[in-house]
Amino acid sequence: STPSNSSAASDVYKRQPLISEFHKTSPKTLGEPLPDLFLISVDTLRADHLGIYGEKKIKTPSIDALARDSVVFENAISPSNWTVPAIASWLVGKLPRQHKAGKAKFIGKELVYTGLDKSFTSIAEALHQKGYFTCAFVDNPWLDPEHNFNQGFDYYFYYYPPALARDLIGLRFIRAGYNLLTKRQKLKGGSWLTQRAIAWLKKNSQKKPLFFWIHYFDPHLPYKKHPQYPVKLKASPAIERA
Repeated sequence: STPSNSSAASDVYKRQPLISEFHKTSPKTLGEPLPDLFLISVDTLRADHLGIYGEKKIKTPSIDALARDSVVFENAISPSNWTVPAIASWLVGKLPRQHKAGKAKFIGKELVYTGLDKSFTSIAEALHQKGYFTCAFVDNPWLDPEHNFNQGFDYYFYYYPPALARDLIGLRFIRAGYNLLTKRQKLKGGSWLTQRAIAWLKKNSQKKPLFFWIHYFDPHLPYKKHPQYPVKLKASPAIERA
């Protein structure tokens, strides 16, 4: 739910360090060994821009290779059109109208949005109770601990530039865009997040069974061209300026 110790949306990130890390202790597993579980999610990634769903010009060889040995869903629909209610739904298994995360409200003159209500049991909590060590690496500004998305995770690694996050959470999109386009704020990106996650996995290989969630933000606005991956498609003005 909305942070009880914050008087306004703009205050949310003032107390957050650049990187937030949370640790807890997971109970020992009893009985037969349980398999490790990995959840990989990508913010705003369009299905029709992946090779497995018919895209020809954009090459996605790694996802395509994984799909050849996987169950592929051809009609998966998000429960919402933005981060907080959508991800809350698949973390707790409820529709947005049930969990009510992402509901707008005013605190004074500031518009804020409710986070994940602690009364709901998240998949991380359920697996933790079964003996899993639960871990997450995320870089979306809305997935911060203030919105309670770390609920049930033994280790939660959250990164986002604090000033930029305050602008986005406070719906100051013009200032956020200006800071990004003029290089005043820089996003580290998926490669950096992956390397941090891999380093953690190598250091904590003894934590078994493991539930591991990593969430990428790269396809989300503001768009950025990657010269090392040329695509002969007409770019939007937002891409050209980034």
